[in-house]
Amino acid sequence: MDFPNYGQLGPGCGVHWADSYARRVLLGSIPSWPCGSRILPWSGRLPNPLHFAALVVKQAGVAVNPAVFQLPAADLETIRRQESITSYNMGLALEHNRESSKGIARRIESTVAQLLNGNLGAAVPSSRTMEIPNLKTAWDSYGALSQFQHEVSEVRRYNFAMHIVRENVRLFHAAVYANLIDDIETRAIAEIGKILWHAGNLSTTVTFDTTQPMTIGGQLSSPSESRSDRIQTFLARVDVILARTLSYLAWFTLSACPMTETNTPDETTA
Repeated sequence: MDFPNYGQLGPGCGVHWADSYARRVLLGSIPSWPCGSRILPWSGRLPNPLHFAALVVKQAGVAVNPAVFQLPAADLETIRRQESITSYNMGLALEHNRESSKGIARRIESTVAQLLNGNLGAAVPSSRTMEIPNLKTAWDSYGALSQFQHEVSEVRRYNFAMHIVRENVRLFHAAVYANLIDDIETRAIAEIGKILWHAGNLSTTVTFDTTQPMTIGGQLSSPSESRSDRIQTFLARVDVILARTLSYLAWFTLSACPMTETNTPDETTA
């Protein structure tokens, strides 16, 4: 996206920029939410999905190569233990990420709350041609989706395991293979359904398909696709929505400036 030159931002930037360089977008009075737990830093990647895939394959009765799956041994008990350790480490990694990002998260939340309340304005270069995203929509959608890191990680694990199973289809009996793929897809779709049930009706600032509703559910769902393709589409789009929406919130945070008593002629009120 097109970011302004933040080096020119500073105390009183709303007054200086309004003279010739920029217009200010003044945000109307919108109810705010308490800061502190509204958003969570996003880290949807997995430390090691191989152990989960190995467990899925082994439980289906197919032997696994411990070297390929980064395991000390290939018996079921060892694989379960390693997968449990990996899941625990993933939880620690996510918690560490949240702790290390708290300062940034609090700054974004505090600034956005003041923007939504009309206590701050956003300095926008007059040369900017890109549409300014709706702050409340970005705030709501990221705040909702960021609460589902565990569920998105589960979908990613199931998807990775499904890929491993399909790459090794010749090792499975036909009925076992079909049932296993069906079970993995069902579990992944259930996690997606849980996310969309809670956040699907919220509007989104990111568009993938203009024929679908401009909601999280409309943009993350592809009803006409197969279940496997729906999972792939969801994973590809959810990361984009989260990353792009967070970049919008960061842009507003860095562009925020004190309000002046009155608007100057070249200012725009939105």
